[in-house]
Amino acid sequence: MIEHKTDHLEEAYAKLIDVFRNKTLIRAVLSAFITQIQELEDVFADIRRVKDMTEAEGDQLDGTAAIHNQARGPRSDAQMRKAITARSLLVKTGGTINEMIALLKAVLGDVDMTVTEDFPAAFVIDITDPISLDPGDIDLLKDITNTGRGAAIRVDTIIHTGTPFRYDVPYEYDIGHWATTL
Repeated sequence: MIEHKTDHLEEAYAKLIDVFRNKTLIRAVLSAFITQIQELEDVFADIRRVKDMTEAEGDQLDGTAAIHNQARGPRSDAQMRKAITARSLLVKTGGTINEMIALLKAVLGDVDMTVTEDFPAAFVIDITDPISLDPGDIDLLKDITNTGRGAAIRVDTIIHTGTPFRYDVPYEYDIGHWATTL
């Protein structure tokens, strides 16, 4: 993180050698230049604060979303932050497995994933942590996997959302390898 310095003028005065430290004309010239530098840094600090996605909300978030070609729709501010973060990462991705994992973790948080490569041009990302997703997050994940993958590469994403389906019958349909797979 870049530190916002608010004491450029005091630092400049402190760096003067003793011969010039008490000269009012030199201090005045130095003050004229350093004050402008301090104002410039304050503006840059404000820009960094405004661009910070963790604090963005409402119209500010909508403006950033427009830059990233994301429509708000029914999304909340938290969902928009995820969508904008994902879109900005998608622009820089090359479609590799590691980049796809980073994209999914940016949206879902730090979840456990297993990646299986299906030679020659596919891979399966199995998100093993049970997670709950709303429809907006599901659409975002579809967009990430479809847009972020490399050309002619298939990406399958398996998401575990909780307790698997079980038959409510006396027969043993829910035993065996494929019992919990739909």
